[in-house]
Amino acid sequence: LHSDAAVAETADFQAPIVHGMLVASMFSAIIGNAFPGSVYLSQSLKFAAPVAVGATVTARVEVLKIKRLQGHDVASWRTVCTSSDGVVCIEGQALCKLPEDLLASTS
Repeated sequence: LHSDAAVAETADFQAPIVHGMLVASMFSAIIGNAFPGSVYLSQSLKFAAPVAVGATVTARVEVLKIKRLQGHDVASWRTVCTSSDGVVCIEGQALCKLPEDLLASTS
């Protein structure tokens, strides 16, 4: 399915597709690079459309809410990955603990 064209065809795909978790790994990379020291706690994912090998995709994250839990600032995020023609490939929500000094430095 992911690397064998014959298997992909038996699963109703025209060609091999990129593994969804590989595509979804961009979400944690975006958050981790934007907020070094963040700790990824959870991620829900819906695989809405396949991503073809070699396709261009865009991953975006958006803060939905930040709240204080057990002495830590925790952010919930909307996560979405779209293809170059605007089709949503993956969507979901993530939860991560923010670095201790992040909100204090923006106050």
